[in-house]
Amino acid sequence: LWGERIVVPVVQGRSLVGWQGRTPYDPPSGREPKYFFGPRLDKSRSLFNLDRALLGNTVVIVEGVFDAFRVGCPAVALFGKTASQAQMAIMNVAFSQNAGALVLLDPEASEETYRLAETLHSQKIFPRGVVPVYLPNPGPDPAECSASYLKSLIESHGSPLLTTLS
Repeated sequence: LWGERIVVPVVQGRSLVGWQGRTPYDPPSGREPKYFFGPRLDKSRSLFNLDRALLGNTVVIVEGVFDAFRVGCPAVALFGKTASQAQMAIMNVAFSQNAGALVLLDPEASEETYRLAETLHSQKIFPRGVVPVYLPNPGPDPAECSASYLKSLIESHGSPLLTTLS
């Protein structure tokens, strides 16, 4: 069932909430799904890496777990291009005290990046603000960028979030 997938545990609130499996290659179209989720994982109610992201005051919202791996500690992954109402409620509880957010989705998702940033801002989930960050399109996904490039991108876009409250 899991085949040749890399299996990643999803932990939230120090509890294992499920698993995600991903092929280490892009499968031929229609042959097999690239992602497989364990039966316990409700991805609409989970944010990958949430426990580690809580340690900082700037959150980087990305699409997938490998994007979160590349970004590191401040990243939370949505398991897709949009945030569910449950995921936004989790972010509201987790980050509404003193955090800002950068929305860094894949390059082809510029509209989704803007809409998500606008929604999070209008709902006042992040008191230090929300900044959309766009990667060049065409271009690599965050998981394919160098760590140093992402660090400089996050620092340049995130610095205003550290000093101002909305």
